[in-house]
Amino acid sequence: MPNVIVFASYGLELAEVGGTLAAHAAAGDRVTASVLFSREQTRPSIRAAASHLGVEEVTFLHAVHGEIDGNEGRAVRDQLVTLIRRHRPVIALLPDPEHTIADLDPDRRPAAPLTLEAMALAARDWRTEELGPPCDTVPTLYYYFPTHPVITVDITATMTAKLAALGELDYQAAYSEQRLRASIGADGWAAVERLAGDGGLLAALETAHALHHGAGGHSGAAFAEAFRPGGTITVSRLP
Repeated sequence: MPNVIVFASYGLELAEVGGTLAAHAAAGDRVTASVLFSREQTRPSIRAAASHLGVEEVTFLHAVHGEIDGNEGRAVRDQLVTLIRRHRPVIALLPDPEHTIADLDPDRRPAAPLTLEAMALAARDWRTEELGPPCDTVPTLYYYFPTHPVITVDITATMTAKLAALGELDYQAAYSEQRLRASIGADGWAAVERLAGDGGLLAALETAHALHHGAGGHSGAAFAEAFRPGGTITVSRLP
């Protein structure tokens, strides 16, 4: 029963890879999460979303927008080192560093390498009295939101849990609607709203993504989430 940890910049990301998290939880794996940026008032919604996915524990790291690449970033890195050493994950999911380079959400660019640095330091004999004994190097990394997907996870069986998690994130739905209205205009928004229907904007967007990587991508799955492995995968023969 491997420990699986997902590193998220924002709470929405837990639901965006929620089908995969729910599949691991259903298989008996222990699934935990950390969220870098969240307001106090949004945390109950994020925890509620995580509960639909079988995530056992969500840690909020209290990162400050615009400060993660300075002294504040080093403090967050140390929190991440402590977290990794405590959970000792076998599988880690984190945003694709290649994708974050061009991502226009703030703080994603420095957050990705900061998380990787924390994973590296967690496995070294470094500040063990303060941050706990070192753990083994996390053997398996997967990047989500990949620019070049390599692996898709069939989430057909856990799509309902993913949508239930998205339904808890009212604050994110309101923000996404505000940004989308500004970028596509009133007519564009009206068209999106008609297609989204009663399920809401987030459910419509994530269903579209899951169909794109699933049935729309000829993957053999109805709904899927895409990943890219960190590093190489060695096999005895091609699968």
